[in-house]
Formats: sequence, C-alpha cells, structure tokens
Amino acid sequence: MDRTNEHGLRRRGRGLEEGYFARIERVLVERLRVQDDRRTARRSLARTSGLDVGAIDFLLDVGIRAETLPAVDWIPLVEVAWADGTMDLPEKRVLLVAAEEDRFAFEHPAHCLLRSWIEKRPGPALFDAWELHVSLTGRTRKQRERIRGRARSVARASGGLLGIGKVSGAESEVLETIEVLLQ
Repeated sequence: MDRTNEHGLRRRGRGLEEGYFARIERVLVERLRVQDDRRTARRSLARTSGLDVGAIDFLLDVGIRAETLPAVDWIPLVEVAWADGTMDLPEKRVLLVAAEEDRFAFEHPAHCLLRSWIEKRPGPALFDAWELHVSLTGRTRKQRERIRGRARSVARASGGLLGIGKVSGAESEVLETIEVLLQ
C-alpha cells in the first residue's frame, strides 16, 4: 500500500472515531438535559401540588406537569368517554365544555393536554394517576359532585336517542369506579 492510501485510511479512521465519540457525547448531553428537565418539573410540581416524590414521579410519567395539573380533574371524564373504545363528537364536546367552564384558554397547557387525550386514547396509567392524586389530595364535596356530574354527562352524551338515555356497560363500570374513588 502506498503512503497516500495509508495516510488517507488513517485520516478516515480518525474521522470515524471522532464522529463516534461526538455521537456518544450528544447522547450523554441529551440524557443530562432530560434529567435536568425532570428535576425542574419535579420541583415545580412539588410546589404546586404538595405531593410526595413518588406521587410526583408517577404524575410526571403520565405527562402531568405543574402547568397541566388542572387537567387531572378531567381524567375521569376522558376515561368515561373512551370506555367503549371510541370517543364520539358529543363526548368531545362535553370535555371541551368542561375546559371552557373551568376557564382554560385554548392555548393553556392543560387544554392542550386534554385535546391530546381526546385525539388519542391515553393508557390506563393515566386513570391510575388520577386515582392516586384523588387519594392523596381529596376533593371537597362540591368538587366531587362536579366530577360525578360531568362524568355522567359524558356517559349520556352519545348514548340513546339523540344522546339521551343510554349509557354503555363499559361507561357504567367506569362511572361506578369513579363513584367509589370519590367517596
């Protein structure tokens, strides 16, 4: 092999090695950034909610942050709406009206999170997070009644004739679970 080719191969090898380490460094920097973001989100949620670290981590894992904490009370409504496997337009309307009644602007992070739950069914961990949050923070009688009433409204929104009357079996089960959790 002549010297020109040998020099070119070494230079290419060094370039590949530098590229490899640069990629590793980018991954490590990103991992540190994510960890720092999570620490910041954890502190902010702790100040806002007063919950312990375990509960905060669980909420963070399902996408709840300090700025989206108000959306927690909409979780049982979302669960009822998705109970039968689909979310109908009347159910979506009830959910969006709940956000409007709570005076959350369309651009507010909690409203954005609700819209994401409307578009794509969240996993079961979201309802578990609501259950944990309710068990740790409780609700006033008025808040409990409001959640129950809204959940029933969602269940009735798409059932029966013109959305009046029929509640599916799956929705009834979720309503019963909500009722038990709110006692």
